[in-house]
Order: sequence, then C-alpha cells, then structure tokens
Amino acid sequence: MTQDVWVFEAGDAAAFIDWIHANEAGYFVNLRTDGIVAGGRPSPMMHRADCGHFKGEDHLNWTDNVKVCSGTQFMLRRWLREEFDSEDTLPCDCLR
Repeated sequence: MTQDVWVFEAGDAAAFIDWIHANEAGYFVNLRTDGIVAGGRPSPMMHRADCGHFKGEDHLNWTDNVKVCSGTQFMLRRWLREEFDSEDTLPCDCLR
C-alpha cells in the first residue's frame, strides 16, 4: 500500500523539498495559520509541486506553514474534508 497524503510540519524544509523534487507532478496545500478563517480552520492554498513560488535558493521560509502533499488534488481535498469539514482552498496562479 502506498501513502496518499504526506504532512510536513512547519520547519520541516528538508523533507518537504525532497518530496516536491520526487513528485513534480503532484500537489500540495499550504496551511497558512496567519489567515485563520471561520471555525478556526487554517486558510489553505493549493499549489502544484512545481510551483514557481517554491523554487530557487530562498527555501528557508518555504515551511513556515504546514504543507500537506499528494499526487492528486482529489486526495488533498479529501484530507481537508476529513480534517476541517471543508475542501475549499484558494488556488495559486500555478493552477490556472
């Protein structure tokens, strides 16, 4: 059995970077805790693993927030629904 969703805690940059390099066709949700919405749920933003906002040398702040990663948007939305009773996310420009 393979793992469908990986959760990287804030500050776990090395593991997150390894995941996006190994899964460039995947997706992740950035759970911004500074943007709490109604019900105490973090404000999630969906990204492609190859999102340009997470490239380059300045990767030290890439994991200021929890990252939830998967090979599919479906699995990420299912995880969000199970954790927060909502699968709503803000879409990054990389998804357009």
